Amino acid sequence: EKHRGAVLGFLPDIQRDSFLRLLEPVAYSDRRPNYYEILTDWESEVDEVKQQKIGAKISRRMTHSKSSHWAYEEELRLAIPSEVSEGNSASFLKYYPNELVEIYLGCQMSDSTKNELAGKARNLNPFIKVFTVRLAKDLYDLEFEEMPFGMKT
Repeated sequence: EKHRGAVLGFLPDIQRDSFLRLLEPVAYSDRRPNYYEILTDWESEVDEVKQQKIGAKISRRMTHSKSSHWAYEEELRLAIPSEVSEGNSASFLKYYPNELVEIYLGCQMSDSTKNELAGKARNLNPFIKVFTVRLAKDLYDLEFEEMPFGMKT
């Protein structure tokens, strides 16, 4: 969002069997995925187990593929199919507060929004690392600086 957003960093709580341990890396490519390549093994009458495996492969390619232009993000995703009926809101899976371990605040975000988000994040997890982001002076790159607790931007 033109450097006005935030990036959240999570670390799964393995002791509590967190759902975040199911996150999988995104596959980055210069080509869009060809879902039909998976179907080369498809037969008119395949057993149900094979149909489920093929369906899972197609689903994973659709939900875990992204242009290589975004590879620097090193994104992880978890796709859980759910239908949201008309007039209802989507639901979100809850995570443990200690699993939110870092937050990066965009360089075009207002100072008041940065302070508000940093405060809310630290109320959730007092040990969270909050970073402000700025554009590098001579490179097409970003620089990160940890925001000390209680600091105003």
